[in-house]
Amino acid sequence: MSPRPRSALLLACLLAPCAAVAAPPISFVEAHFHVQGALDGLQGALGTIVSPDGANAYTLGKGDDAVSEWARDPATGGLTALGRMLGNNNPGGTVPNFDRPVAAAMSADGRFLYVVTSNTDPTQSPPTTSGVAIFSRDPATGLLGYVASVLDGQDGSSLENPASVAISPDGSSVYVGDFARDFEEGAVNTYARDPSTGLLTHVQTLSHVAMAADGLDRVHRLAASPDGKNVYITSHGTLGADQAIATYARDPATGALSFVSILMHGMPGVTGLGDPYGALVSPDGAFVYVASYSRSSPAIAGSIDVFARDPATGVLSAAFSDTEGAIGVISPTSLVLSPDGSRLFMCAQGTIGSYVGKLTAFTRDAATGKLALIQVLTDNANGVDGLKGALDVAISPDGTSLYVSAEQDQPPGSTQTETGALSVFAVAPPPGAGMPACSDGIDNDGDGLVDYPMDPGCSSPTDDSELDATHPCDDGIDNDGDGLVDWRLDGSGDPGCASAAATSIENPACQDGIDNDRDGGIDFDGGASANHGVALGPPDANCATPSQRSELPPAACGLGAELGLTLPLVLALRARRRRS
Repeated sequence: MSPRPRSALLLACLLAPCAAVAAPPISFVEAHFHVQGALDGLQGALGTIVSPDGANAYTLGKGDDAVSEWARDPATGGLTALGRMLGNNNPGGTVPNFDRPVAAAMSADGRFLYVVTSNTDPTQSPPTTSGVAIFSRDPATGLLGYVASVLDGQDGSSLENPASVAISPDGSSVYVGDFARDFEEGAVNTYARDPSTGLLTHVQTLSHVAMAADGLDRVHRLAASPDGKNVYITSHGTLGADQAIATYARDPATGALSFVSILMHGMPGVTGLGDPYGALVSPDGAFVYVASYSRSSPAIAGSIDVFARDPATGVLSAAFSDTEGAIGVISPTSLVLSPDGSRLFMCAQGTIGSYVGKLTAFTRDAATGKLALIQVLTDNANGVDGLKGALDVAISPDGTSLYVSAEQDQPPGSTQTETGALSVFAVAPPPGAGMPACSDGIDNDGDGLVDYPMDPGCSSPTDDSELDATHPCDDGIDNDGDGLVDWRLDGSGDPGCASAAATSIENPACQDGIDNDRDGGIDFDGGASANHGVALGPPDANCATPSQRSELPPAACGLGAELGLTLPLVLALRARRRRS
């Protein structure tokens, strides 16, 4: 496992004092790559767990049937390989039934690691059965020791193709999600956990009921609420019909789950959840965040989906979604929050084939749950490596380091066929007070973009305003009087603004209160929405929606069409001059 050191520092602070410019939220430290044939626990890297004391990290190598053990430098976040636990179906392996590990969770005291394995193969020597492997951890050395396994079918467990595991906040329950039973139906299993031995006792298995909206159709991920009242389950669904996030109530005495409610793609207000993967609950329990992978059939863009949570019932309501196009990524897979909940970090796999993985940082508004994009890092750009096919991001308990597991990456310049990498990123502390608006880490103008160069209203890091008076869609003014201001990343801004950098007036021709084509019809609603609800005349027959940018028929051409495109701007400029 060969580390790649941090690239040379970029030249900075040449034109302004260094104290006036905030450090980038995340910066590349190093990447560790799988070595062909080494069984080092990095082939097909799927996920990483950082121990609660911050001393160690553990990465799942699906292709190696292994979990690699690492010592962590608390000052830099850098990793040093200690060893790995390997399935006994490989040369030198000692762990039984440890074939294709795919998910892991560690107890809050750092004493036990639970690893889900997804493959059953009776033809191997020895044969393997999917299930949950339990490891003890030595806090002094960071090394793992095999304890026991719970296998598919044991005491009624449904563990044929498990893909997720979560531990309740009080440590008394372990939950394991089964992606598909008989390749058709998913399930969620509940186990009571012995804190002294780490052993699990089966409590309950809930299986998907065909055609039922229970959120168990091909379970992806599990997330427990901080108050221990709920478990949230994301599911892939079948044939793109019922991808969802479901709310389950948790019995604090037994850990058993009972269905409460479900939100599915296409329900009122739910525009995301194309293929929901990673999920987490904010530290205050007020919001649930989901990383939704893009879907090809039916075509649904990937997104980060945010849901408001009722603390009394656990029921979720759709808040908003930030699409992958607005963020600048393809296929989000995993997300984590900083310990104080002020920042969210998300990784994305990239398009299948090229796998240009990315790591993003957002600030988070604790009151509204809204996210504002701060930074996007791309694999093999600006000295960043180890993000190709990024599948999972983990954060250290002190919030100073991020660890990304990437299934498709390989050493620079290598042509080896086996792939997998673990990359390390440093997280800068939140910027202090007194910073310029374009380098303070805050979305000052509420458009969902933060600081220079992400916010187009920022001319430089020392610019003290994220607004841009030269762009009607980023000037903080309701220029068209419709009650909506500027462009917003989450789509809540003025529909006439295609982007923050747009130079056009805010409202399109079919919602500007003007008879642009001089046919006697005004807008889609007679101009009511542009005139405080009072119609200015009959609607324009050519305006089917308020977002249309021309009142002319689609096939119109020639001089009339050209006038139709220029008249709105001329009339708007005249109206603005009269107001001024």
